[in-house]
Amino acid sequence: MGRGDSRIARVLREARTGQGLSQRELGQRSGLTQAQISRIENGEVDLRLSSLIAMANVLGLDLGLTPRPPAPDPPATQEEKPKTRRKPR
Repeated sequence: MGRGDSRIARVLREARTGQGLSQRELGQRSGLTQAQISRIENGEVDLRLSSLIAMANVLGLDLGLTPRPPAPDPPATQEEKPKTRRKPR
C-alpha cells in the first residue's frame, strides 16, 4: 500500500473504533504493535499486505480488488485530428 492511503486508513480506524477496540487491543489480536497500528491509521508507513490482512481479519473486514473504469481518452489536439478528404465532384 502506498504512503498516505487515507481511505484504507480511515476504514481501518472506523472499524476499530466502531468495535470499541483500542489500538493496543487490535495490535495484540493482529500481531502488530500499538505503534504500528497508530502509524498505519495515520498513513505514516507503507502498509504491508500481510499487516492489512491481519488487521482486516480481526476487524471482520473483507478485502477485495475492484476494477476501475477505464480513464477517458484525452481529447485529440488539432495536430492529432485525422484529416478528412473531400470527395471529388
